[in-house]
Amino acid sequence: MLTAAGLAAGLGLLAAAESTEAGPTGLLIVVLLGLSIVFLVRSMRKHLRRIPASFDDPEPTGDTGTPPSVTSTHDRPADPDRPPAGS
Repeated sequence: MLTAAGLAAGLGLLAAAESTEAGPTGLLIVVLLGLSIVFLVRSMRKHLRRIPASFDDPEPTGDTGTPPSVTSTHDRPADPDRPPAGS
């Protein structure tokens, strides 16, 4: 039975492929990958430092949390010039 490895070994291609060394292109790729990992780790550390220690709700202080400019219709005083809403 003839396989691709057997055919390559018979032609002498397998021995030539195993003896080749990594060239400068391979070194460049490995160095670029390493540098990109370093920058990604630095960026991730910055982002992780900004995360709060706990995501629990803060203790209630009695404040409703709504700014003074946003009020509900129940908090507004009645407008004397306007008729009531149901009529």
